[in-house]
Formats: sequence, structure tokens, C-alpha cells
Amino acid sequence: MTTSLLFILVILPYVTALYGGEEPTETSYQFDLSYNDINISTSCSKALHKLFMLESTHSSLMLRYWDSWGKPSHGILEGHTSYLGYYDECINLKDTEFGETDYCIYAMQMNISTIQTPIPIQVGVCFPSACSSQEFARILSEMDITSVITVIGNPFSTGNNTMSVSINSNDKSATFCPQTDEDYDVSTILVLIACGVIVVMVMVGTTVDIILWLPSTDLLKSHQILSIYNGNIQACDNGNGLINEKDPLIPKQEQKSDRPTVKDFILAFSLYNTIPVLVSMKQSPSAIKALSGIRFHAIILIIMVHVADHFHLYHDLIQNPQYANELLTRFLLQPVSNISIAVESFFLLGAFLSSYLTFKDIEKYGRFRYLYFYLHRYFRISPLLYLYTIISINLVYHFGQGPLWSFPFLTPCNGNWWYNLLYLGNVKDPLETCTGVTWYLFVDMQLYILSPIIILLLNHYQYIGLMVISLVMIGATTAVGVQAGVNDDYHANVAVHPENIDQATDLYMKPHYRVNTYLIGILLGYIFYKKYWITNLSINKWLKLLIYVLLWVAAIILCTTTMFGAYNDDEFSKFQTIMYLMFNGPAWSIGLSIIIYICNTGYGGVVNSYLSWSVWEPLAKMTFGVYLCHIIIISMMFSTFQSTLILTDYILAILCVFVVVTSFAWSGVTFVFLELPVSKVVSLCFKLFGMENRQK
Repeated sequence: MTTSLLFILVILPYVTALYGGEEPTETSYQFDLSYNDINISTSCSKALHKLFMLESTHSSLMLRYWDSWGKPSHGILEGHTSYLGYYDECINLKDTEFGETDYCIYAMQMNISTIQTPIPIQVGVCFPSACSSQEFARILSEMDITSVITVIGNPFSTGNNTMSVSINSNDKSATFCPQTDEDYDVSTILVLIACGVIVVMVMVGTTVDIILWLPSTDLLKSHQILSIYNGNIQACDNGNGLINEKDPLIPKQEQKSDRPTVKDFILAFSLYNTIPVLVSMKQSPSAIKALSGIRFHAIILIIMVHVADHFHLYHDLIQNPQYANELLTRFLLQPVSNISIAVESFFLLGAFLSSYLTFKDIEKYGRFRYLYFYLHRYFRISPLLYLYTIISINLVYHFGQGPLWSFPFLTPCNGNWWYNLLYLGNVKDPLETCTGVTWYLFVDMQLYILSPIIILLLNHYQYIGLMVISLVMIGATTAVGVQAGVNDDYHANVAVHPENIDQATDLYMKPHYRVNTYLIGILLGYIFYKKYWITNLSINKWLKLLIYVLLWVAAIILCTTTMFGAYNDDEFSKFQTIMYLMFNGPAWSIGLSIIIYICNTGYGGVVNSYLSWSVWEPLAKMTFGVYLCHIIIISMMFSTFQSTLILTDYILAILCVFVVVTSFAWSGVTFVFLELPVSKVVSLCFKLFGMENRQK
């Protein structure tokens, strides 16, 4: 049965009645809806029969069903082929006598008389829940939905010049059905209980802290805490890299020599201890202050490119998809689209801090503390990673709803969540990695586990260590070149070509593509540990100045060439693509290392002043949490849009600002409720078992 018959017998009489025509009689729409020729259930057939056999007093209700459908409109020939309809209007019909309603998006075809090739479109459809999405798809596949045009108006009608338009659906299943809010299962309830326990622990710790300290501090405890903690988390002797730092988040305090007590563990969760550490902008004179600015700007670039990339994942939202396709190809947006440089920055900083602090630790204790090295790292990053993993698996789906409410990057979590526990997600298939962005943690952890080999060689056999580093870098670079050479579909800029899944999974997310940057970071840490400063050389001051000028020139050339070198990579030759993939990571890392080195030796000038601005201190402390949560926030934002939008530069900027602010706000909460308290608890446990002070 066609919708032509449906609209002629049902919809059009109502439209006529609403606009002054005669009220339709009951016999106007008493027709057979048995659907004997379509394989649907009896309950679905009855629901449709009941819906279409409405009395005239319910005519507005039936019109609301069809009013919520997506309908063709402007911009069809420019790529606007997704019509979401009105999701809320459909879902709000659930309290009627006709039961629940469902919403799905179906693939259809629009045939225009003046265009030979049919135009594929997607239409949001509202229907009774008694019919499954597959059943309704079978009904749509038997329909000619041309009559919809009769009611809503032909979008290609201009005066007396009307083109013939018809719409039909040939698919037997829905293109997409948003996931609705499900009942809370046992695992979800357990996660809520776990989150509640964390909140209770913070409340108890804060309450105990107030009881013990507030009366004796004359309401000025927060200032004393800042003094006790020496202002903030430092980035040198108490480094705070994005992920790889070895020192605890809380700088060491002057404490009694006795063993930690229960009170110490309780007070670790006190907001009076955590909030001042988070918001403090004080910097230690010995800190490598420029690192905070680098971390903040790197995470901003990652957020921006992920926002832009989601326009490809949620292409149904964009009325001007051509804009989204060309967005990241602009020359001035190369620092954003070339996301690899931001990722390389974090690998570099992580390796630099871990190696530098390990060298200092070996010097202090006279040996390499293997157990401390690995346990401290694991307990530093795992709690927050596991928190976001269980939230993603069990709670995110309950945070909202919308026509595109879906989280494809969470789909593998149900079966592969345990890979997050072992940091092995990229060894399997990175596309099957739970929460997606965790691939970075896996690669970083794998390189971290192997890093003591290089660190110990440099510490005991400097030249052998340098030789091993050189051989590994040559081997890794060669492997990347060979891999790029045998794959014809590789591009210099991965973000601009999201359709090239193989390059992302087989190269971009693999350790051999990042090991060069990691080794450069270890070398930088060794240089800082040995204090190989140009200022210590016994040469003329003008020669020193010339060396710094040459270093600045080299850093600028390396960084700008890498940042903008992948522009218009569609026109690259095979050789150009291979060369860029082989050397872009090491070139950027060397350039950034030179900048860090210069800034720390007093010749950074305005660059060092900007990167060392104290405002970056509290923001840099939250970058780890921001990295883990921002992808969830972006997906929630896109999934809750109720209608399509025309993307512009201003809209893009507003969306990016929203994600940045929300991510940092949420990361700040998890920082003071979990990340910082757990770091303190781990430090107390190490002290309790004598691991922090155990000598050779």
C-alpha cells in the first residue's frame, strides 16, 4: 500500500478540515490496513491500524506524528541531504493512548525529473513502538513517499515552474536509531555506588580536616596549605607531565619521620588539601616553567581537531558538508589539522620528565628502583583511566538523548574493556579500543616500560647508550618509510583524511611511529640532568649569543616546516609523502626540544615569558583529565543536537570554546576528587612500606 493512498484518504482530509473545509467523517478513512503483503507482526499492524483509524477529535495528534518527520528543504544540491525532523515532538507522543513512539533515521532516494541520478537522502521518521525499526523499514520500502511532497510543498516548485519530485525507500532496515535511556543494570548501579563512595570519602576527609585544623588556624588554613605545599605542583624536581611524570602530584612536604597514620589517609581526600594545590599559580625557581604552557596549548590543539573531525562522524548534522570537508585543508588551520605535532609534544614531554627524574632518582639512591619506577607510573595514571572507562561503559548513555544519540567509540567497551587494564588496546585493533583516545596511553606505557634500557645505558655507558639510540631511530625511521612506501593510500596528514582507517591503525597508533620522539625526549632529559648548558662553555659571550641565534633559527625552521609541511598533501608525490611521514615527528621534537632548552637557559625572551606565564600552571595540571574526558564531551554535544546547522567559522569557534571550558571544568572536579587524593594515598603507601626511603 502506498502513502499516496494514505495521505489522500487520511492526511489530506484533516488538512482540509483544519483550514475551513468540511470535517471528515469517520467513513472517510475506514480502509484496510492488514498489510498482508508485508512481513510485519500483528501488534505492529494493529498499532498502525489504530493510528490511522483516528476519529476526527484526534486529528491533531496524527498530524503531530507526521509533523515530526524529516522533510526535504533547501540546500539539497549543495549536499544538505539529511533531514532529522523533530525528535522531541516524536518522543513526547509516548503518553498518548497509542503507546510509546520510536524515532529512527532511514535512507531514501529523491528522484528529480531534471536530474538523472537519484539523490540519496536520510529522513527522520516517527512511528509506534509496537513496530520494530526493521518492520517499519519494510513498510517504507513498499511505499512511494511522493505524497509527502503534496503536503509539505515541493522544494523545487517556483511559481508555475514545478519539477517532478518523488521519494522512495529501498532499504530493509533503519540507517540509524538513537539509543534510548535504558534501565540501570547491576554494573551501572555498582559504578554509581563507586562514585558515591569517592564523594563520601572527600566529604569525610574535608569534615575531619575542618574539625582538626580550622579552629586553630583562625580561618586562614587555606593560606597555610599553600605555604606547606610550596605553591603548586612543580614541573622540574616535582614534574607534572601530561602522563609520564615520575614524581607524585603533591610535592614532598616536611613530615614527621613516623609511619603514616589513618588520619593521613583520610586527610588525603580533604578539599582543603586538594583545591589549593589545583588553583595555585606559584612556581618554584627551579621549575622548568615553559612546560606548562606547552602542555596547555597542545591539549587545546587536540580538542580543536577532534571537534572538527566529529563533523565527519556526525555528517548528518551539517547542512553545508562541503565546508566541513574543506575546513582542515586551510593553510592557516594547519597547526590544528596537523594533530600529530600536538601528540608528539606530549610524547616528548612525557619522556623528558620521566628520564630526567629517573636520572635524579638514580643519583639520590645509588641504584635504579625498578619496582618503584613501574608501580608509581601505573598507580599515577590508572585510577583516572579506569574511572573514565567505567563511566563511558555504564553511565554516558544515561546523560541525555537526541536524534543522533550514539557513541561509536564506546561500542567496543563491552567486550574489550579489559584491554584498558593491560594497556594493550593498540596491539589488537585500535579501532576496537574502548574509549578511542586511550591508544595514546597504551603506546606511551609500552615505551615507558622499555625506557629503562636506554636510561641505564646512558647513565652507565654513555656512548653505548647514544649508539643504541641512533640505531633504534634509524630502524624505526626505515620501518616507517617502508610501510609508507608499500601502501599507496597513505597521506602526510592523517586528520585531513579520516577515511583512511588503515593508516591510522597500522601506523599512526603504533609504537614504532612514536619511538623516535620518545628517544629524543630521553636525550633531552639526559642533557638537563648533566647540565650541558651553553652558558657553561668557556667561549666568548658573542659566540655564545651566535650559537643561541642559530638554535632559534633551527627551531623555527624545524617547527614551522613540520607544522605547515603537510599542506595540500593531496598533491604530494609518493616520495614527498614518505619523507614527511619519516621525519615530521623527529623534526618537530628536535625543534621543540631546542625551544625548551633555550627557555631554560635564559635566552627564551618573550617566548619563555609567555610559555612560563603562571596562568598555565593550574591548567597544565588538568591536561591528563582533559585528554580523557574531552572526547566524551564532544560526542555528547553532537549527539544532543536536535536539528541540523549551517557550519561557519564562528559556530566552530563557539563549539570549541564550549568543549574546552567544559572539559577543564570536569577535569578539575576529577582532579580534586580522585587524581590528587589517589596520588597522595599512593605516596603514603610507598612510605608505609619503606619504598620511598629505601637505600641501596
